[in-house]
Amino acid sequence: MLEDQTTILGWQDHYRRHVVTAEQAIANVQDGDNVFTTIGHNVDILIAAMIVSEKRLRWTPTAATDLRWLTRELAEQIQVNTGFAMTDAREALNDFRADFTPWWFQGGYKALEDGRPGARSIDVSMFRVTPPNRAGWCCFGNSLWDVKF
Repeated sequence: MLEDQTTILGWQDHYRRHVVTAEQAIANVQDGDNVFTTIGHNVDILIAAMIVSEKRLRWTPTAATDLRWLTRELAEQIQVNTGFAMTDAREALNDFRADFTPWWFQGGYKALEDGRPGARSIDVSMFRVTPPNRAGWCCFGNSLWDVKF
């Protein structure tokens, strides 16, 4: 009963209008933007779309799980700055193809919110959500703190 009372009317049309391919998502990113992705986000298709777009971007993955694809040439196009360095990211970090800035979950956005100089800006945030339930609600899972309402 509660689910029926909280159903978002017309959510199916709204949802269909907002589902885009990786290429369409990257087309909305401006040259020089900082693209932020959260933990657990499969970014392989986004990386491929970024490379094809030839836009120069800054990419801030919360956790860089695999940066073995990041060649020196691509590092000029996609500047990576991760908050957590996993095993498969270490070579790129050690070779200075990527940067590492420690990220504190509880206060990671505080510098940005306070307008501090040097705060890591976020122009575009990409994160995954669950498919909508019957009432049209999605779950942001571990990305809840990354959502701006």
